[in-house]
Amino acid sequence: MNRIATEAYPKSFEDALKQVISGEPVIVTREGKDMAAIVPLSMLERMIEEEEDRLDVEEAEQILSDPNLITIPWEEAKKRLHALSD
Repeated sequence: MNRIATEAYPKSFEDALKQVISGEPVIVTREGKDMAAIVPLSMLERMIEEEEDRLDVEEAEQILSDPNLITIPWEEAKKRLHALSD
């Protein structure tokens, strides 16, 4: 992963942006320390989606582990829903 220093701005920004557009993330450094990242939008969207999926799975696992959870078979649920619509 490429790095650019804030001290080199704005000259290096155009090069960094070209790298990001081509799909390569760039780390922004300040005084030799990593401070931020510039990433392609598609990568950011994928990361957000993956995190949302992870949180959904975590929530579902927590709900399903509840000993007080009452479940019914799908066929029974369909019968009950059908009865409500009559």
